[in-house]
Amino acid sequence: MNYYELAEKFREQKQWKEAVTNYPQAIKLNPNFSWYYYKLGQALTQLQNWEETITAYQQAIKLNPDLLPLLLRRKKCS
Repeated sequence: MNYYELAEKFREQKQWKEAVTNYPQAIKLNPNFSWYYYKLGQALTQLQNWEETITAYQQAIKLNPDLLPLLLRRKKCS
């Protein structure tokens, strides 16, 4: 199981701190994959770690501007 898969397992179990620990490991291995930053931002949101959430989402959008509408829709549904 790789770091991303492990982080996803923790996220599915709502073990946010463990997910937040593993997503950056996945990012280190593939720093240009925007989805990892997006998923990290989701987990950080659950921990109400706003500054790091913003940083993760900004990096996701920088790598893939198409994620912006997804983030905006998610905010409207919250």
